[in-house]
Amino acid sequence: MHMNDIDQLFELKYLLGSIVRGDEKDPVMQVPQLHALVLRLDLNPDLEDENCNVFLSIDSELREFPIDPGFRSRCHPEFLGRMDSELLELKQLYGKSVVEACEKLYKRIEKLEI
Repeated sequence: MHMNDIDQLFELKYLLGSIVRGDEKDPVMQVPQLHALVLRLDLNPDLEDENCNVFLSIDSELREFPIDPGFRSRCHPEFLGRMDSELLELKQLYGKSVVEACEKLYKRIEKLEI
């Protein structure tokens, strides 16, 4: 494993741990970063790991929402209200699944020999 991969693996492990411990108040919003790290580290090469696929699915859904503050400032308030309501539903729907997937992936990473 290259040094950059090791750094990213530690970053992923730290983020997973903070979600599992409950330090992250909004785990669903951490999914894009989790998914990016999983992809960079090639932890789901065959797309068969259901925990990694949770991140893929949620990351795909999050792309529809105006999250970036710069973009939000240009959006109509009615649109933002509707999208924020839908985002809240998404967070409530997937919050527990994200934490469970993080727990399983954290345990998997702990077993890796670095």
